[in-house]
Amino acid sequence: MTNYSSSRTKISDVDTKAERLLTDMSEMRADAVEGIVAERDVLVKSVEVFKKKLVARDARIAAMESDVSSKREGLRAMVGKADSDTQLIGALKNEVARLRSALQVKAQEVRQQASPPRIQHAKGVGCGDGGNAELIRLRRLTQQQAEQIDTQDDLIRRLRDSHK
Repeated sequence: MTNYSSSRTKISDVDTKAERLLTDMSEMRADAVEGIVAERDVLVKSVEVFKKKLVARDARIAAMESDVSSKREGLRAMVGKADSDTQLIGALKNEVARLRSALQVKAQEVRQQASPPRIQHAKGVGCGDGGNAELIRLRRLTQQQAEQIDTQDDLIRRLRDSHK
């Protein structure tokens, strides 16, 4: 009978060992599931952080593209303005040159008109008030044109300085 009781004890020990083994395996499985769930939670949080970073990056890129676009348009406008300013400066230079030449012509005419009356006056022939009035009018006209040329020269200098 000892065999019988000894085999019963062995079965009981085997059952106990099996139950312990199953319990241990169940605990290991539960620990593994907890670890996997914790790891999953960490990964989900990381994904959320990366998604936020992507959204922020996309917003920054959109803002930069908009900024670049507006600056590009501003540069185009400035280049167009510079071209028109260059044309205006050229037109002003031509106008100044034309007025200077007209001033020189008028000044020479005044000198020529002023010379003969003196000669006639020296000979005893009067030139009258009409000649003096014309001389005064021409001197005023010459003065006005000289002032206009100076004003235009100043304008050209200011335009050139503003483009530097």
